[in-house]
Amino acid sequence: MGSTHKEFILFEGPVEDGFAKMNLLNYIKYAVNPLEKDKVNYSYINFTIGNHTFQYDALQTLEVADLRVLYSKGTLVTKIIRIIGKDGKEYLLIPSMVGGDTVRSMSLRTEDLMKFLNEVWGQKKQGEKAQNQKQLEIDAKEKIRKMLAVSTRIKMDMMQRVLGLDADTFSNKIFDWAAEFKFKIDGDFVIIEGGDVTGFLSKLDSEFADWNKKSGGKV
Repeated sequence: MGSTHKEFILFEGPVEDGFAKMNLLNYIKYAVNPLEKDKVNYSYINFTIGNHTFQYDALQTLEVADLRVLYSKGTLVTKIIRIIGKDGKEYLLIPSMVGGDTVRSMSLRTEDLMKFLNEVWGQKKQGEKAQNQKQLEIDAKEKIRKMLAVSTRIKMDMMQRVLGLDADTFSNKIFDWAAEFKFKIDGDFVIIEGGDVTGFLSKLDSEFADWNKKSGGKV
């Protein structure tokens, strides 16, 4: 898919105080030795630097982070890429400083690389989010189905918690459901005996998307 024009440096993280210091020649020196120093190659399944390969599916975090660089007058901040695998291992991807570079130009190189990595990473995270959301919907519907199978009346607050709806959304929906599926409301309980349980369960499938928007994605 592509490769960086200039080299990056790969370190094992996390960052600790004093990790990066600028010397009198305005070059950044690091407190630990790098794992790799090479161009970054990226594709739709992974990105590599030297002998290290990072599969997108094996990552839990891929983000731009701040790196504090100590120098004679205080601290400068540049941008780096923070990588954390699902195994908990952390790495830092930092632009290699060349003649004429500043912390600002290094930050721009980091952000440019992250734009390319995000083309895949963003899609994968959205896909995982959608998959997780779908599973939550299936679990919620299954819990409701079991509740309706063993009881003729369900407490409204219990039904609300299982569906993950905020109070306002649930209050607006429960009376519509009662009218449509011939349920009854008795105080804090929904009486389902004699109602159309099958129709109600089918209805839930078409309701989830709207609930997610109103409840900030929670089901």
